[in-house]
Amino acid sequence: AQTFHYEQLKVEEDCVVYQNVKAKNIVFTEGYGMVCNPFFNYLPMQGSKGEYIVIKAKGLNERNIIKSSIFLIPLGDDLYKVGATYNREQKDNITTEKAKNELVEKLNGLLKCNYAVVDHVAGMRPTVKDRRPLVGQHHKYKNLWVLNGFGSHGITIAPWAAKSLYDHIETKEPLLAEMDIARFTND
Repeated sequence: AQTFHYEQLKVEEDCVVYQNVKAKNIVFTEGYGMVCNPFFNYLPMQGSKGEYIVIKAKGLNERNIIKSSIFLIPLGDDLYKVGATYNREQKDNITTEKAKNELVEKLNGLLKCNYAVVDHVAGMRPTVKDRRPLVGQHHKYKNLWVLNGFGSHGITIAPWAAKSLYDHIETKEPLLAEMDIARFTND
């Protein structure tokens, strides 16, 4: 992955140019990183930290996603992602023993087989004050777009919201007001 350098983006009337790429539009899909985006950092991204663990459980043999007070997602090779915690106060990607212990305790109430924790990951969910996605067109630069703010529901909402944004850009199909970033623009 490469770092995007906002200062290298040239916004022209009918296109955007970044390094050797010229395009009609650009859609920013940066998650919590949007707080550093000079074009969209005015939007009310709050962020909430979440942590998950990866376990190896040879005796589990589960192929379905399990959702309880935690989720368990099969990854293959006896590996499973287990999560997640929710923390609005910390704004970092540093794992904590407290979160790991919380997940292990909940997992122990769910599983009856042996397992080993093989990884522990922390990250920031892109959450918004009004709990609605941030989708739409920049209020000044008409070829800059954003698709963000899905919080912990990204896996279910993002595909639908991406299709809605695509349809809006290509065919002028209206965006739902509840997700349109125009709700935060005071022009």
